[in-house]
Amino acid sequence: MLQQFHATSAPALKLVKINADENLSLARLYQLKSIPALFLFVQGELVYRQDLLGDRHHIQASLAELVNCLGLVAR
Repeated sequence: MLQQFHATSAPALKLVKINADENLSLARLYQLKSIPALFLFVQGELVYRQDLLGDRHHIQASLAELVNCLGLVAR
């Protein structure tokens, strides 16, 4: 699903999928409470976080809203 969204998202957006089970140190660092979770970093700084994303449609809507709020133009 992330690959499909990325194919139609803004060119400046980089999506990264992290497996929490394989990256426990990151899960602890960001105090991961639910999966999936959405984190937005700008120049290495965490600027947005959304936990309890829900189903595929909710995740896609959240990503689209972020792209819109950032003023990024969709491809």
